[in-house]
Order: sequence, then C-alpha cells, then structure tokens
Amino acid sequence: MKKPLYFRGVASLLALVAGVVGTAEAQAAGGKLYMTGSSNPWGQNTEDQAMDVAFGAGNWTKTNGFDASALTAGYSFIYLDGGDGISSEFNSFVSGNLAAIEAYVTGGGHLMMNAARWDQPDLATGFGTQLSAGYSYNGSLTPDGVSAGLGGGGAGVAWTGNYFSHDIVSGLSTCYVVSDAGCTFGSVGNLFVGGQTAPYWQSGGGLQLRANELNLAAGGSAAPEPASWALMMIGFGAIGSAMRSRRGLAVSFG
Repeated sequence: MKKPLYFRGVASLLALVAGVVGTAEAQAAGGKLYMTGSSNPWGQNTEDQAMDVAFGAGNWTKTNGFDASALTAGYSFIYLDGGDGISSEFNSFVSGNLAAIEAYVTGGGHLMMNAARWDQPDLATGFGTQLSAGYSYNGSLTPDGVSAGLGGGGAGVAWTGNYFSHDIVSGLSTCYVVSDAGCTFGSVGNLFVGGQTAPYWQSGGGLQLRANELNLAAGGSAAPEPASWALMMIGFGAIGSAMRSRRGLAVSFG
C-alpha cells in the first residue's frame, strides 16, 4: 500500500535536511589541516591536543613536513606550526610560498601560523604582517581578545611561561593576545599569526587558549554553516505546514 503523498513529502524533506547536515559534517571533518615540520616543535604533542579540543578527535588531518600542495588541496582551514628546532624549515616554507599563502587566504581559506622561533630573522607572513624576535614570560588578552571569547572554556585572561612567547607580530588589523614584548597573536582578515610557545610551556589555561585561537582562526564553531541552518529551517517549516494541512483535512473529513 502506498503511503499518502503527505508522508512521502515529509520523508523527502527529512532526507534533504539529513543530507545537508551530513554534507556539512563531512566538510568539517575533512577540511582542517595541522601542518608542522619534520618533527613536532619542542618534541611535544600539546598542539595536537589543542586541535582535538577545538575540533574533536578525528575531525582534522596532520602532516609532518611542510608541503605547498596543501594550499591548493581544498582545506578550509590550515594551521602552520613552526618553532623550536624547526624554525628554519618554517621560515623557508613561508618565505618560499608567501604568494601562494596569500592566494589561499584571498580565495576564502582560513590560515593560522604560530611560530615561537629561536633568534630568527624577521619573517614576512603575508598581507603586511611580520614575525620578529620578542621573548616574554607573560601574556594576556587584549580587549579584542576578550570580546572574541578567547578566555572561554577556562582559558583565563593571563598566562605565564618559560617562555610564553618567542616572537611578536606586527602589521595586524587586530591584536588578541599581547606580551611584555608586543602582540603575540592577531589577524588580518582570515590570516592569523602568532609567536607563542606550545601550551606545554605555559601556565594553566594555555591549552584551552590555543584551542580557542584555532577555533577563532578557523571561522567559528563546528555547527552547520548558516546556509545549512537556513535549509533546515525551510524544511522544518514545510513539514509544519504539511502537518497543519493534514490536521485541517482530518477536521473537515474525519
């Protein structure tokens, strides 16, 4: 026996909504990349832990060894991590691929660089931003950092470390985290640049701070994109209308 047209319509709408949500989740799962040098900076995995906190375990990809092909591989967010013993690898990659990095961001990609380098020369990081040596034991949120929610989840608003940062960033539109030496995390559009050490070297809340920075740099939460929510609302609205029509029929002909 065939189901009434009403039920078939509702089923189709539900399938559409499920498909939209599933597609959004699949894009989120495959769209985030953490790329660092041939070895982890500091020999620690706290950056991996921060990626898990920000996006969920299994919802991001990691590569050891800087590879320019990642910039054209379709990732929506890339985190480039360079510091400690891989400072030279990081410098070479960024300076050799600066035009491609800018093109990736101009094309709509979100990119975050963070590198606490060891006495390295100034490094252009795109769109007029620059990393320069600037060691500090202390870091704190600026008013913009507070407004952006970087203190959420127990991160706090101030940290210490040995060191908290090795580099400062200039040329930014917005500075979110500042140290005694200068800005240590900020942005120009979808490009985010920082000079902080790994959370391993920072006081309590440092891991959550990095996760919050990653989430901000990636464009926000892991919830369905606004377009997905709009389609869902349309679908649910149509379902509600169909249900009301069905009830009206029951009253008229029941």
